[in-house]
Amino acid sequence: MGQIHKKLTPKQIECLLLVGEQMTSKEIARTIRISPFTVDQRLDAAREILGVSTRREAYRKFMLSRRSDIYEASLYEPYSVGKKPNSAILQEPVFEEKSNLSEKTGSRSFGFSTEDTKHSEPQLPRMVPLIGGQRHNLSKVQISKSILVIALLSMICLAGMVLLILGIMQILERTYS
Repeated sequence: MGQIHKKLTPKQIECLLLVGEQMTSKEIARTIRISPFTVDQRLDAAREILGVSTRREAYRKFMLSRRSDIYEASLYEPYSVGKKPNSAILQEPVFEEKSNLSEKTGSRSFGFSTEDTKHSEPQLPRMVPLIGGQRHNLSKVQISKSILVIALLSMICLAGMVLLILGIMQILERTYS
């Protein structure tokens, strides 16, 4: 029973915890800024995973599973004091030959193997937004205006391309006739 809650996603757990605070789907949706339909989907999926018929039962079973897991962990896993040693510090330095440049210049790079330092590489900033985008605070009127502006600009671009193609066709017709 202690492992059941590990099958739930973090989003499902978030919804279950809010169910435990006696919140409705609409209140949960407002709190975590998603639609009530999405809240219901997450809670239904959690109910199926936990094998219960109501969301309240799902919350109770989730909490029992979580408590029993904490209890089992404290029984069988020893508590360690202090930090675990860094594996990169304990290794011998690795001499890596660089590709073509090192063969020409005879230089070597001293340090640790690249497997040990992969996690410390800086992350590149995202060039495209995440799928689904971000929440916005536009009113329905502003959304409608944006749609109309985009539609108008699209029509202008399409008309421009049609005129360009017609112009090219007329020029070609004059030169070959």
